[in-house]
Amino acid sequence: MSAKKSGFRGDLRGLKNLSESLYALRSKYHVRVGVFGDKNVRDDGLTNAEVGAVHEFGSVERKIPQRSFLRTPLIMKAQAAVSKEIKEKDLKALTKYDVVGYLKRVGKIAEGVVDQAFQTGCWGQWPQLAYSTLLSKLRGSLQRRRQMAAEQIHEGKQHSAILVQSAQLRHSITSKVVGR
Repeated sequence: MSAKKSGFRGDLRGLKNLSESLYALRSKYHVRVGVFGDKNVRDDGLTNAEVGAVHEFGSVERKIPQRSFLRTPLIMKAQAAVSKEIKEKDLKALTKYDVVGYLKRVGKIAEGVVDQAFQTGCWGQWPQLAYSTLLSKLRGSLQRRRQMAAEQIHEGKQHSAILVQSAQLRHSITSKVVGR
């Protein structure tokens, strides 16, 4: 019995050119996701960048644990989200003239991943609120706040109140394409 040869024959020059083009374009542009100038102002005297840095990295001095809303969600979910939204045919049609549009699309997808992190407490990864913090966020008499806090803890809903009280930080997250 003879062994059959298997393989693919075809013109792969286009893929090689695409690969080279994407590499060249990647070295010229990149996407940034975060808090930028025009979205940095808050109504409480702080900036969104300051509030974001404290939560992204944590603060021992202020007893605030790390709750990464940029790095962790983007590392965990961005690649899969981009792969789901941007199909191979989109990449094949990419030219050097529309790379900025493509990267803007990638940035919007990344913004969506960050928004999902706010909605889910980074898919349950963020440390829960301290009991005292939870009490301070609730309204009503002390007895009523204690009852509501106990209910939230019992139902495992402490994550629902993290970083969303004013939503200023959450709404400040944007993306932009920049040249290198």
